[in-house]
Amino acid sequence: MGWYDMHLHDFKVGDKTYGVPDLDGPISFGIRTYDDRNIKLEKLIERGVTAFTYIYDFGDDWTHDVQVMRTLAPEEGVDYPVLLEWSGACPPEDVGGPPGYADFLEAINDPEHEAHEDVVAWNGEVSFDTQFLDMDAVNAMLSRIRASRRKGPRGGK
Repeated sequence: MGWYDMHLHDFKVGDKTYGVPDLDGPISFGIRTYDDRNIKLEKLIERGVTAFTYIYDFGDDWTHDVQVMRTLAPEEGVDYPVLLEWSGACPPEDVGGPPGYADFLEAINDPEHEAHEDVVAWNGEVSFDTQFLDMDAVNAMLSRIRASRRKGPRGGK
């Protein structure tokens, strides 16, 4: 996505919630949260799970419906994960969820908009290219994921 994993998140898989368990215990707000580091997509697929919901930033409430369309055998010599395709830029962190993002785009793309100057100052850029993808940042993030996978869970081999 391009977000920095600065906020809490959940994966809703059937009747279970995976995420970062509360430090005070595994049940918070009446919901048991299982550690998301202990479940892998491959294992979910083996159990017949092909769809789940990912929620990022409980304040902005970015909700993503994820569906596994198909699985393919890995190609020899390819270090996974890799980006296969993308569509559009990632909304900025803390923009206010979908409604805030719509307001942000309206203000940043209209120099006459009453909030334009504030949005430019907040964003640090005069414009926002909805089709931009920072491939260097994506590749750096994927490289960190690949390195962590080679080390195994929690840094072990």
